Amino acid sequence: MPESPRPTGPFDVRAGDRTDRACARAMARISFGRTVIRQRERGHRGMRRAATALALGVLLTAGCKRPPAGVEKEPTGPFTGFHHVNITVSDVDRSIAFYRDLMGCELLPGGGIREGVEISEGVGVPNARLKNYKLRMPNSKVILELIEYVSVKGKPTGPHSIADFHIGHICLTVSDLDAVYQKLVAKGVKFLSKPVVVKQTGAKFNYAYDPDGNLIELVQLPKR
Repeated sequence: MPESPRPTGPFDVRAGDRTDRACARAMARISFGRTVIRQRERGHRGMRRAATALALGVLLTAGCKRPPAGVEKEPTGPFTGFHHVNITVSDVDRSIAFYRDLMGCELLPGGGIREGVEISEGVGVPNARLKNYKLRMPNSKVILELIEYVSVKGKPTGPHSIADFHIGHICLTVSDLDAVYQKLVAKGVKFLSKPVVVKQTGAKFNYAYDPDGNLIELVQLPKR
Protein backbone atom coordinates (compact mmCIF):
# COMPACT_ATOMS: atom_id res chain seq x y z
CA MET A 1 0.00 0.00 0.00
CA PRO A 2 1.57 3.38 -0.96
CA GLU A 3 2.23 5.73 1.92
CA SER A 4 0.58 9.13 2.18
CA PRO A 5 2.56 11.93 0.51
CA ARG A 6 5.01 13.71 2.75
CA PRO A 7 4.24 17.28 3.81
CA THR A 8 5.80 19.90 1.53
CA GLY A 9 7.00 23.47 1.97
CA PRO A 10 8.76 25.17 4.88
CA PHE A 11 5.93 24.42 7.29
CA ASP A 12 6.40 20.68 7.63
CA VAL A 13 4.16 19.47 10.45
CA ARG A 14 4.84 15.80 11.17
CA ALA A 15 3.68 15.33 14.75
CA GLY A 16 2.24 11.83 15.01
CA ASP A 17 3.16 11.11 11.38
CA ARG A 18 4.98 7.88 12.16
CA THR A 19 2.12 6.62 14.33
CA ASP A 20 -0.39 7.49 11.61
CA ARG A 21 1.56 5.49 9.01
CA ALA A 22 1.83 2.47 11.31
CA CYS A 23 -1.89 2.57 12.04
CA ALA A 24 -2.66 3.00 8.34
CA ARG A 25 -0.61 -0.11 7.51
CA ALA A 26 -2.47 -2.03 10.21
CA MET A 27 -5.80 -0.94 8.80
CA ALA A 28 -4.60 -2.03 5.36
CA ARG A 29 -3.88 -5.51 6.71
CA ILE A 30 -7.40 -5.71 8.13
CA SER A 31 -8.88 -4.52 4.84
CA PHE A 32 -6.79 -7.08 2.92
CA GLY A 33 -7.86 -9.91 5.20
CA ARG A 34 -11.53 -9.05 4.90
CA THR A 35 -11.29 -8.77 1.12
CA VAL A 36 -9.59 -12.13 0.66
CA ILE A 37 -11.98 -13.86 3.01
CA ARG A 38 -14.84 -12.61 0.84
CA GLN A 39 -13.10 -13.98 -2.25
CA ARG A 40 -13.39 -17.63 -1.35
CA GLU A 41 -12.22 -18.73 -4.77
CA ARG A 42 -8.62 -18.14 -3.63
CA GLY A 43 -8.73 -21.41 -1.73
CA HIS A 44 -7.33 -22.52 1.61
CA ARG A 45 -3.91 -20.88 1.18
CA GLY A 46 -5.57 -17.54 0.54
CA MET A 47 -7.84 -18.05 3.53
CA ARG A 48 -4.91 -18.73 5.85
CA ARG A 49 -3.05 -15.69 4.51
CA ALA A 50 -6.15 -13.54 4.96
CA ALA A 51 -6.71 -14.77 8.51
CA THR A 52 -3.08 -14.03 9.40
CA ALA A 53 -3.27 -10.52 7.95
CA LEU A 54 -6.56 -9.86 9.71
CA ALA A 55 -5.29 -11.05 13.09
CA LEU A 56 -2.03 -9.09 12.77
CA GLY A 57 -3.92 -5.97 11.73
CA VAL A 58 -6.21 -6.20 14.76
CA LEU A 59 -3.22 -6.61 17.07
CA LEU A 60 -1.41 -3.63 15.55
CA THR A 61 -4.41 -1.32 15.67
CA ALA A 62 -4.86 -2.11 19.34
CA GLY A 63 -1.91 0.21 19.96
CA CYS A 64 -3.32 3.06 17.89
CA LYS A 65 -4.43 5.85 20.17
CA ARG A 66 -6.22 7.63 17.33
CA PRO A 67 -7.56 6.59 13.94
CA PRO A 68 -5.04 6.68 11.09
CA ALA A 69 -5.09 9.52 8.59
CA GLY A 70 -8.21 9.42 6.46
CA VAL A 71 -10.24 7.42 9.00
CA GLU A 72 -12.64 9.73 10.85
CA LYS A 73 -14.45 9.00 14.09
CA GLU A 74 -18.19 9.46 14.26
CA PRO A 75 -18.97 12.72 16.11
CA THR A 76 -20.51 12.39 19.56
CA GLY A 77 -22.62 15.03 21.28
CA PRO A 78 -23.93 18.25 19.74
CA PHE A 79 -20.49 19.74 19.03
CA THR A 80 -19.30 18.10 15.83
CA GLY A 81 -15.83 19.58 15.40
CA PHE A 82 -13.38 22.47 15.34
CA HIS A 83 -13.90 24.68 12.28
CA HIS A 84 -11.59 27.72 12.03
CA VAL A 85 -9.51 30.46 13.65
CA ASN A 86 -10.27 34.10 12.83
CA ILE A 87 -8.12 37.23 12.60
CA THR A 88 -9.63 40.66 11.95
CA VAL A 89 -7.21 42.63 9.77
CA SER A 90 -6.82 46.19 8.46
CA ASP A 91 -6.03 45.19 4.84
CA VAL A 92 -7.24 41.76 3.81
CA ASP A 93 -5.37 41.75 0.49
CA ARG A 94 -2.09 42.43 2.27
CA SER A 95 -2.85 39.72 4.83
CA ILE A 96 -3.79 37.18 2.15
CA ALA A 97 -0.48 37.85 0.41
CA PHE A 98 1.38 37.36 3.69
CA TYR A 99 -0.31 34.11 4.73
CA ARG A 100 -0.48 32.64 1.24
CA ASP A 101 2.88 33.69 -0.20
CA LEU A 102 5.05 33.72 2.92
CA MET A 103 3.36 31.27 5.27
CA GLY A 104 2.39 28.67 2.66
CA CYS A 105 -1.37 28.76 3.22
CA GLU A 106 -3.82 27.79 0.48
CA LEU A 107 -6.44 30.40 -0.44
CA LEU A 108 -9.82 28.66 -0.55
CA PRO A 109 -12.67 29.48 -2.94
CA GLY A 110 -15.85 31.24 -1.81
CA GLY A 111 -14.35 34.37 -0.29
CA GLY A 112 -15.70 37.86 -0.85
CA ILE A 113 -18.04 40.51 0.49
CA ARG A 114 -20.47 39.65 3.27
CA GLU A 115 -23.25 42.12 4.10
CA GLY A 116 -26.92 42.35 4.92
CA VAL A 117 -29.24 42.48 7.90
CA GLU A 118 -28.31 38.96 9.00
CA ILE A 119 -24.58 39.69 8.97
CA SER A 120 -25.02 42.96 10.91
CA GLU A 121 -27.10 41.21 13.55
CA GLY A 122 -24.80 38.20 13.75
CA VAL A 123 -21.56 40.17 14.23
CA GLY A 124 -23.13 42.90 16.35
CA VAL A 125 -21.99 45.75 14.05
CA PRO A 126 -24.69 48.04 12.55
CA ASN A 127 -24.69 48.16 8.73
CA ALA A 128 -21.77 45.74 8.62
CA ARG A 129 -20.00 45.20 5.33
CA LEU A 130 -16.92 43.04 5.41
CA LYS A 131 -14.47 41.08 3.30
CA ASN A 132 -14.23 37.43 4.31
CA TYR A 133 -11.61 34.98 3.05
CA LYS A 134 -10.48 31.59 4.29
CA LEU A 135 -7.14 29.84 3.89
CA ARG A 136 -6.05 26.31 4.75
CA MET A 137 -3.01 26.20 6.98
CA PRO A 138 -0.05 24.33 5.47
CA ASN A 139 -0.07 20.54 5.77
CA SER A 140 -3.19 20.49 7.95
CA LYS A 141 -6.96 20.74 7.95
CA VAL A 142 -6.95 23.91 10.06
CA ILE A 143 -8.72 26.88 8.46
CA LEU A 144 -7.64 30.49 9.00
CA GLU A 145 -10.34 33.11 8.38
CA LEU A 146 -9.33 36.69 7.56
CA ILE A 147 -11.94 39.44 7.90
CA GLU A 148 -11.61 43.12 7.04
CA TYR A 149 -14.50 45.35 8.12
CA VAL A 150 -15.14 47.84 5.31
CA SER A 151 -18.07 49.77 6.77
CA VAL A 152 -16.37 50.49 10.07
CA LYS A 153 -12.67 50.64 10.85
CA GLY A 154 -11.57 49.02 14.05
CA LYS A 155 -8.85 50.38 16.27
CA PRO A 156 -5.36 48.90 16.00
CA THR A 157 -4.54 46.97 19.13
CA GLY A 158 -0.76 47.17 18.76
CA PRO A 159 1.88 44.76 20.11
CA HIS A 160 0.73 42.43 22.86
CA SER A 161 2.21 40.63 25.78
CA ILE A 162 1.54 36.90 25.72
CA ALA A 163 -0.58 37.48 28.85
CA ASP A 164 -2.86 40.04 27.20
CA PHE A 165 -6.38 39.11 26.11
CA HIS A 166 -6.08 39.04 22.33
CA ILE A 167 -8.10 36.84 20.00
CA GLY A 168 -10.64 37.36 17.23
CA HIS A 169 -12.70 34.25 17.79
CA ILE A 170 -12.56 30.50 17.57
CA CYS A 171 -15.30 28.56 15.81
CA LEU A 172 -17.01 25.31 16.70
CA THR A 173 -19.39 23.48 14.39
CA VAL A 174 -22.62 22.12 15.84
CA SER A 175 -25.31 19.80 14.55
CA ASP A 176 -28.30 21.86 15.77
CA LEU A 177 -27.44 25.48 16.56
CA ASP A 178 -30.90 26.44 17.80
CA ALA A 179 -30.87 23.63 20.37
CA VAL A 180 -27.31 24.38 21.49
CA TYR A 181 -28.11 28.10 21.74
CA GLN A 182 -31.11 27.49 23.97
CA LYS A 183 -29.14 25.11 26.18
CA LEU A 184 -26.25 27.54 26.65
CA VAL A 185 -28.56 30.50 27.30
CA ALA A 186 -30.17 28.46 30.04
CA LYS A 187 -26.70 27.95 31.51
CA GLY A 188 -26.12 31.71 31.63
CA VAL A 189 -23.88 32.04 28.54
CA LYS A 190 -24.08 35.47 26.90
CA PHE A 191 -24.43 35.88 23.13
CA LEU A 192 -24.04 38.71 20.64
CA SER A 193 -27.23 37.61 18.88
CA LYS A 194 -29.60 34.76 18.33
CA PRO A 195 -28.67 32.33 15.51
CA VAL A 196 -28.79 33.95 12.07
CA VAL A 197 -28.46 32.51 8.56
CA VAL A 198 -25.95 33.84 6.02
CA LYS A 199 -27.86 34.12 2.75
CA GLN A 200 -24.68 33.78 0.64
CA THR A 201 -23.69 30.41 2.10
CA GLY A 202 -26.69 28.99 3.97
CA ALA A 203 -24.65 28.63 7.17
CA LYS A 204 -26.35 29.44 10.47
CA PHE A 205 -24.20 31.08 13.15
CA ASN A 206 -23.89 33.30 16.17
CA TYR A 207 -21.25 34.39 18.67
CA ALA A 208 -21.02 33.47 22.35
CA TYR A 209 -18.78 35.01 25.01
CA ASP A 210 -16.45 32.91 27.11
CA PRO A 211 -15.86 33.89 30.79
CA ASP A 212 -13.09 36.33 29.79
CA GLY A 213 -15.15 37.96 27.04
CA ASN A 214 -13.46 36.16 24.14
CA LEU A 215 -15.74 35.31 21.26
CA ILE A 216 -16.64 31.77 20.23
CA GLU A 217 -18.53 31.35 16.98
CA LEU A 218 -20.99 28.48 16.79
CA VAL A 219 -21.88 27.49 13.24
CA GLN A 220 -24.24 24.95 11.75
CA LEU A 221 -23.02 24.25 8.23
CA PRO A 222 -25.55 23.64 5.45
CA LYS A 223 -26.18 20.03 4.50
CA ARG A 224 -24.69 18.94 1.19
